[in-house]
Amino acid sequence: MNNLIIKQKLEDTIEYAYCVFRHFPKSERFTLVADLKRSLTRMLELIIRANKSRNKFPILIDIDTEKETLNILKGDNNYEI
Repeated sequence: MNNLIIKQKLEDTIEYAYCVFRHFPKSERFTLVADLKRSLTRMLELIIRANKSRNKFPILIDIDTEKETLNILKGDNNYEI
């Protein structure tokens, strides 16, 4: 499987995010961090699925939806990943 740029960038983002998650307050570490991790993992799964699929458009819509969800969870609606 070719290493897509978007996949590599998301993997780098996940690696960085896990370092940041360690510094979250304990009260949010088990709720918000769990949701953020799930969202990042879901995006990675969708990117892998889109790469293997012939009809990429529906999966790309799912990726965009997950990205918007992640931005809302971060509390920053204007920032683009």
